[in-house]
Amino acid sequence: MVRVAIVTQGFNSAGGVQAVARWLRDQLATRHEVSVFDVANSRHAEMSRRLVAPRTWIQGPQLDPESLSRDHRRAGTALAELEITRYLPTRRLTAALRGHDAVFIVAGGPALGLCAMRAGRPLFLQIATTMRSEREALLRTYPPIRRTLTQAMTWGVSLIERAVLRSATTVFVENPEMLKYVQETTPGTRVVLSPPGVDDTKFLPACSGWNSRGPIIAVGRLNDPRKGYLRMLEAYSRLLGEGTYPDLIIIGRGDPTPLVKIVEDFGLTDRVTVHANVPEAEYVSVLPTGSVFWQTSYEEGLGIAVIEAMAAGLPVVATATAGTRVTIRDGVTGYLVSQGPPFSRQMIDSTKNVLQGNGQAMSSAARSLFLEDFSTSATSLSFLTELEPFLPDPPPQ
Repeated sequence: MVRVAIVTQGFNSAGGVQAVARWLRDQLATRHEVSVFDVANSRHAEMSRRLVAPRTWIQGPQLDPESLSRDHRRAGTALAELEITRYLPTRRLTAALRGHDAVFIVAGGPALGLCAMRAGRPLFLQIATTMRSEREALLRTYPPIRRTLTQAMTWGVSLIERAVLRSATTVFVENPEMLKYVQETTPGTRVVLSPPGVDDTKFLPACSGWNSRGPIIAVGRLNDPRKGYLRMLEAYSRLLGEGTYPDLIIIGRGDPTPLVKIVEDFGLTDRVTVHANVPEAEYVSVLPTGSVFWQTSYEEGLGIAVIEAMAAGLPVVATATAGTRVTIRDGVTGYLVSQGPPFSRQMIDSTKNVLQGNGQAMSSAARSLFLEDFSTSATSLSFLTELEPFLPDPPPQ
């Protein structure tokens, strides 16, 4: 069979990139043999070369000798302690990728593609943003020394990103801002605006229909300042001061302790529940029970969680980002809230409009838009259509 390699990070963990990687694996596997290479993204990764572990200096970055599941292999990096060196090609990974007919990079930004550039195979990228855009809001939270070091690392990664974009066969992007960036930065590269999909048989509305009394639900990494949880809780606290409204459930991966402390500081422990590292089956079952989906991110390349919420029939109230301007129809499937003040007032008024009048219509519109633009059946063909002209014909049976 024709063989396609998917290269990503944290394949089995929660998160938007990981959900996209699993979704794309499933779509490609309907026609081709697919292998997943899971590149380490931690400075402590045992399979990587590490400055603090002299035994790894000679043996170098490793590649799992055996698959973890469905041809899923972990790959170490050239030097784990420095972010920029985690993207470098390694001998074992390059050799493994040469055994495939094409390589598909699924990542937040283009830099991960550097690890596959020596394989000499058609290189496809599925990306949401750039490192500079992703870290813009995060940098403001860092102390001066850490901010300076991170800015320097980000500058280096930006150079890698441009080199990868120039070498790519096709780049799939998720929003018009990224489309424009690739077109202007590397005008010779083929770039396609093609958001990934979500399984429309897994994420379903509640059988009983939209419930105005269901909880407000938010989903995202619990320790990520870019998700805007502080301003979310401030807005929710003020919402409760204006009447009787549903509880808030926050679901995400990571250590919940810092966020739980903020909930306690707001005096909201009886109204806000934080669920960490929830199994997918439980998450899928909880989502349709909600009344409104909240997202208060400073930056989102797309926002898979918003698409999943729409699939479950939830109206969405979210900050305007590159991603939500693609996924949400303002006033139809939910509301877009500006990043500036008065932030809490916008969140409150939009949520009231959903709960007290527009919720049922928005729920139906959200599910309809999802099926039309973001379901598997609506999105998978564009990836296969771009990829397959560069694959060899399968041998005759």
